[in-house]
Amino acid sequence: MARSTTIIALVQTLVVIGGFVAVGVVLKAAGYPENPMWVRWNPAAVFLRHYGGWLLLVPIIWTYCAGATLRNDDSRFSYSTLVVLGIAFAVVTMITFVYAAVFPFT
Repeated sequence: MARSTTIIALVQTLVVIGGFVAVGVVLKAAGYPENPMWVRWNPAAVFLRHYGGWLLLVPIIWTYCAGATLRNDDSRFSYSTLVVLGIAFAVVTMITFVYAAVFPFT
């Protein structure tokens, strides 16, 4: 079970780092820091570019909670619930970053 925790945490981390870099590259290629009159930047893309790095705390917290659940039988959530939540976080984060990278401006 500890192996699956490590793999899911690694996938979560790679999704956050890859998405953060992808959004940054796309915004920079579209000329982001400048503000041409005809461009209205996608608020989700700009938000993820500025604050997306904070999402790296989620894999750390998730790994701690999954490890604590494995060590204790009397935890609030079961281990399988935490695995589903970890996979769901990775999928939702990937979809959000892909959306922000594909549509950098509206």
